[in-house]
Amino acid sequence: MDIDIKSLKSFQIFSATVMIIITVSVICIFNWLYQVSKENIVHIWEFKTEDLSHRVSSYMSLPVDAIAISAQTLNKMLKENKQIEVAQNYLTEETKIYSRLIPENDSGVYAFFKKNYLDGSGWVPDSDYHPKERPWYKAAIKEKGSIVISDPYLNFQTHTLMMSVSQMLSDNESVVSMDIFLDGFQKIIKKITNDNKDIGEVFLINNDGIILAHSNEQMLGNKYFESDSQIKDLVLTTIKNSKKNIKKPQFISEETFIIDNVYENLFLIVNLDEDEVYSSLFLIYIAASVFLLVLILVYFLILIKMSKKYADAERLYKEVQAMYLFVSNN
Repeated sequence: MDIDIKSLKSFQIFSATVMIIITVSVICIFNWLYQVSKENIVHIWEFKTEDLSHRVSSYMSLPVDAIAISAQTLNKMLKENKQIEVAQNYLTEETKIYSRLIPENDSGVYAFFKKNYLDGSGWVPDSDYHPKERPWYKAAIKEKGSIVISDPYLNFQTHTLMMSVSQMLSDNESVVSMDIFLDGFQKIIKKITNDNKDIGEVFLINNDGIILAHSNEQMLGNKYFESDSQIKDLVLTTIKNSKKNIKKPQFISEETFIIDNVYENLFLIVNLDEDEVYSSLFLIYIAASVFLLVLILVYFLILIKMSKKYADAERLYKEVQAMYLFVSNN
């Protein structure tokens, strides 16, 4: 009987040990699967961020290309000493073309050319409008012939927040420019926000942290690095370390955000909502782990119960056999 009890206890200890090992293994395996799934989600969002970045970049590339072509043509006119009317007609025709290609832009291509302000849209500024004092002109003169994107400012004509793509011409005084209205960026960001509920926020900032577009429209024009955002320091560090050379979206695991260099000094930040992104995934793996562990527990309980019955049956058999031998000997 003692042997049977000892055997049963040994079996129970062995079963408990095996169950603990299996439980720990299941937890480790599911934790590994959970981490792999999180990484896959991040990779998906890296791809989505890159796609969004391409859309923003495409929206910007047309004005940049337009200014490059217009500057080349106007430089040729300066060299050939063409009349002001020729330049004005050219800007008017260019504006017609780009207004069809960019519905948000109705201000067209304009220039300060041979000391005259020329506007392709036909807008005639008031007497208090001084082209040389406008941000688009100052930014172009500062860059000395390179295409430059200005910081956001209020459009004198439409009174809306915008930026400009500008370039100084070969006479070192004339400048050609085209507006980039922030409404276009806002539409792109709003669409991805509406399509993906697991986004905490999406925004576009320049190198100085000025918000050009944001999933929360009230943030437009604010200085991001002066806000109370919990991730602003990480964003600033990432931008500084990148040296304007982010080749692909970067994921910052500490705060779950992805950053991409859209165009020179413009950066797109996607801040994911961890609760929305990972909570359902976490619940799935927890539920699966619990279910599997319950099955294992039930199996071992049944096994222990059966082994106990087997031990009882064996003990009863030995007792009957002992009684039989006793009766036989007497």
